[in-house]
Amino acid sequence: MNFPVVPQRMALINCTLQNMFVENPNQNRLALLERINHFAAICREAGILVIHTRHVVRVDGSNTGVLGEIYPPMNEVFNCDAPTAALHPRLVVDAHDIILDIPRYGAFHGTD
Repeated sequence: MNFPVVPQRMALINCTLQNMFVENPNQNRLALLERINHFAAICREAGILVIHTRHVVRVDGSNTGVLGEIYPPMNEVFNCDAPTAALHPRLVVDAHDIILDIPRYGAFHGTD
């Protein structure tokens, strides 16, 4: 099969590049973040939409589900206002990018 590349019909989806996941002293995730920023810039230049997902829950914890029972700190760590849940400050987010808040690990399940 041969599919034409149509930038206006494509998207780069960056999943959960949040402080709690990027700031891990045992991994070299900052180097990876720089590569993602570079690739995202190329995509933007080509007219490809860039979307950043952020795993967060509502302030009142009403959408934590069973995960909140399994992992009690869920409301605290993944709270949409928590610094741990914020996108990493070194992630380049352009004014035209979309930030998609997700309540589950699947990037599209149950999004608001």
